[in-house]
Amino acid sequence: MCCFFPPLPGSCPKPERQQNAELDESSRDLQDFPPGTKISFTCRPGYIRVPGKPLTWTCGSNSQWSQTSVFCTARKCKYPGPLENGYFDARDLTFGSKLTFRCNEGYRLIGKEEISCDIKNGGVDWSGTLPYCEIIPCEPPPKIANGEYEERGSYVYQSSVTYRCLDVPKDSDPFSLIGSDTIYCTSDAHSNGVWSGPPPECRVVKCEDPRVENGRKMSGFGLPYRYKDSVVFECNQGYFMVGAQVITCEANNIWVPPQPTCEKLTPEMCLAPKIPNGALIPAKGAYAKGEAVQIRCNAGCSFPDGSAEVTVTCQEQSSWSALQHCSCESEGSGSTPVISHGRVTEGEKPSYSVGDFITIECYPGYTLHGEARIQYIGNNQWVPAVPTCQLSESEGSGSTPVISYGRVIDGQKPSYSVGDFITFECYPGYTLNGEARIQYIGNNQWVPAVPTCQLSGYIIAIICVIVIAVVLLAAFWIYKKFFSQNGKRDSTPSSAEYKMCKA
Repeated sequence: MCCFFPPLPGSCPKPERQQNAELDESSRDLQDFPPGTKISFTCRPGYIRVPGKPLTWTCGSNSQWSQTSVFCTARKCKYPGPLENGYFDARDLTFGSKLTFRCNEGYRLIGKEEISCDIKNGGVDWSGTLPYCEIIPCEPPPKIANGEYEERGSYVYQSSVTYRCLDVPKDSDPFSLIGSDTIYCTSDAHSNGVWSGPPPECRVVKCEDPRVENGRKMSGFGLPYRYKDSVVFECNQGYFMVGAQVITCEANNIWVPPQPTCEKLTPEMCLAPKIPNGALIPAKGAYAKGEAVQIRCNAGCSFPDGSAEVTVTCQEQSSWSALQHCSCESEGSGSTPVISHGRVTEGEKPSYSVGDFITIECYPGYTLHGEARIQYIGNNQWVPAVPTCQLSESEGSGSTPVISYGRVIDGQKPSYSVGDFITFECYPGYTLNGEARIQYIGNNQWVPAVPTCQLSGYIIAIICVIVIAVVLLAAFWIYKKFFSQNGKRDSTPSSAEYKMCKA
């Protein structure tokens, strides 16, 4: 039976388990640690000794271990290299760290999404190889009956195809293209290539000649009526319209909306008033006596009292009570607003009228602040206010790093988005210390770290040789100047003394 003996008075407690080191064999079996006892550690796998730091603790007279600063630090895996068309955060490459890879929009990851720095062959290395990002491909678009598109060898993200209907012999009914003529290669939530929508159809579409009793056509007189042809009607005097004034020939050879009718106007009814720059609610061709209708002015317009809405009532003798009209301020010339780091995706035109809408989106890496869809109200004003595109908070503002004795030779720009690359080179006579090509990961951080330019070993060697040569020449000159002269002075008296003795 094994017994546990508490530490003797004055002894140090048993050392706690260290994350980065363990007791070596000579210290592992010790049970008591009186003052003066020394214990030794060895670094655990995945860690390496910090140069100059002792791997021992000593039990002091105060029964406390003389712990030094950390003596084993985590090993580092090598930088795995840049991820073309993708990015990852490589600020931590130490043992146990993980790298998670992401691809830029329009690309998908081939390989492991995550690798870790693990113990391998007595050192540390990554658990897998660096993946790569390939542009998302789409299957060839579907073919359609009686139509065609220009075929290509491959179809990738954001590429498009445009369909057209086949020509037909003379005196034959032509095919009409039903649906959007262009589809785009996009991606789904799993980064698989998909087309933006179904392909169009090519069909023969013919609608019957529409006729409205007690009414007539104002436009659309030509026969036959093909797909998307429109006709505009009006009623004869003394009649009012029930239904839509404009109808369109649609894919199933029918008019949409249905053809209107012209009903007889009675003395107990009022024709719908014509309101420039405004709309009637509810909108009808005629209203019964006593029926109220709301008139609402368009954006940027109002009634004389400044209000945008009024209610009027159909009275006797087919008249309206207090009928007013909307007046609009000078609209000026509406121009497309300039969006830094963004663009107009829908509704853009050379100039705008009151009531026009546009839709705005930001470039990748920027966030829209405000409403994406805004309306023109005149005098070059938009409601809501024109939005702005601001750099996403998670990415920060990337600026070009400065290195002494070197410069950026590729990829330099005023600001950077996550995933951007730049390439450095050193001036002649200097050597690059670090990676030449680095990637922006946000918050003004780059991976690998920004390199430095150091004086090359060849130049240093030349300088050392020159310095040594100068020192040797100086030493030789000093020797010649002082020691040689002293030697000559010593020889003269000796010669004279010899002559005197000889005499």
